Amino acid sequence: MANVTSGHKRKVMLPTAVLLGLVFYSLSAIAQVRVIDNKGTIQMVDTSKWKLNGNDIGNKNTGNVGIGTYAPMAKLHNTGATILGSVALTDFAANADVGTAAATVDAYSGAVITQTTAGITLSLPNPTNNPAGRVFQVSNAAASTQAITVQGVTIAPGSSALYRWDGAAWNTTTALANNIPLSGLTPAIAANSINNGDYAQVWNWNASTTTTPFTIATSSLTSGNLFSLTNTNASQTGSVFSLASNATAPTSGIANLDFSGNHTGNGLNITDATVAGNAFRVTANALTTGNAILVSNTGTALTSGALIKVSSPVQATTTGGILNVVNTAVSTTGKVATIQANTNAGSGVNVYANGNVGINTTSPAFTAPANTGANIPTFGVDGTINANNYTAPFQTLTDAATITWDLSKGPSATITLGATGRTLNITNAKNGMYGVLIVKQDATGSRTITTVQKDGVAATTKVVNGGTGVLSLTSTASAVDICSFFYDGTTFWWTIGYNFN
Repeated sequence: MANVTSGHKRKVMLPTAVLLGLVFYSLSAIAQVRVIDNKGTIQMVDTSKWKLNGNDIGNKNTGNVGIGTYAPMAKLHNTGATILGSVALTDFAANADVGTAAATVDAYSGAVITQTTAGITLSLPNPTNNPAGRVFQVSNAAASTQAITVQGVTIAPGSSALYRWDGAAWNTTTALANNIPLSGLTPAIAANSINNGDYAQVWNWNASTTTTPFTIATSSLTSGNLFSLTNTNASQTGSVFSLASNATAPTSGIANLDFSGNHTGNGLNITDATVAGNAFRVTANALTTGNAILVSNTGTALTSGALIKVSSPVQATTTGGILNVVNTAVSTTGKVATIQANTNAGSGVNVYANGNVGINTTSPAFTAPANTGANIPTFGVDGTINANNYTAPFQTLTDAATITWDLSKGPSATITLGATGRTLNITNAKNGMYGVLIVKQDATGSRTITTVQKDGVAATTKVVNGGTGVLSLTSTASAVDICSFFYDGTTFWWTIGYNFN
């Protein structure tokens, strides 16, 4: 080898065989690679920390591995973003698996589904290698128009659910969210609205025994509503708010409204704009005892106002009445309505299903005479009637051989006689009843009533001043007589005023 001057760099040429031997020794004998950093320092990297297995590579390091950090805090610590592979799936037309394991859960960490067919239920296939710990996220794309149900979890468009393989089955982390108590919700910091996307929500408190599962409380509300339900859909067929209970005897009632706090407004206010329905309805088809509606005051004496007040500014020609109590049952026994004035049973007004009405009496029906049929509905008063203006129904009777006077249609009547020998048949007369009959002669005169009957049977009649029982009338043409009677259940007692014209 030739010598060089000190002013030149010395080049050392090594044979090729020697260089290959050094590399082989570095890789095989000591499993290290010699590298020179940017400062010219020679470093040795231990390749024994990695092991190839076909196309796979594994790290044999006993500590942590960091990406973007020299102080990893977990087996794999990535200080940057991590993208998990996801498969895109199109609309499912029928219930099925999301795909085969090889094409989904084995090869990807999630799936994005664009769903347009409604009512589809999907399942995740079991992974081919099934040690616990694999995760798979299913996303319903924002472009979807329908919800999907995956592993029992309904996923709305634009939402996702995360599933974890436990070694035997897929579990969903959304099950934890379903158990979050309401007290764990983050308080709102501004006005918010929730749109549930037309998915029914069910809250179950199956483990609650003595608690109140749902409470809304406020101590500072001055206007507005503590709880408001609104539906602006004019075609709704269901209920805006429904309360249901299968309890046999809830001590405070199925729905308990407590307005015991002092207030100046209404405890319960119902505003209804219906034109054909009912503003308030109570249906108690199975009620055998008790009350469908009970309004009571057990506190201090009521000094003003009313426990029940019904008022309406509508015209008085309403056919249903401002207050309408109707009994549609076939049975005619029992009471329909009771207004008890005090602690005495029967005090006040009692309306019975047979049509009888009693005031201060629970027995308003009269005893029917033996020659009548069933009792006619009556109005019984156990006390004195004081009326500033009393008008009895007035009838105009039709002249015939037998003139019928039905007292249930009015105890006052008039008749113009057109022939002699007429029979007056009085029907529906009750014990203690009064009646007045104006009898007019026609232009001929001398017309007579020779017989009085009760319900088609000859009646016992007596006439004032020793009459024989025959109604003796003025014979003058166009004469007017007024015949008044009192009926004691057996006899008609007549008083006649003659020739009023």
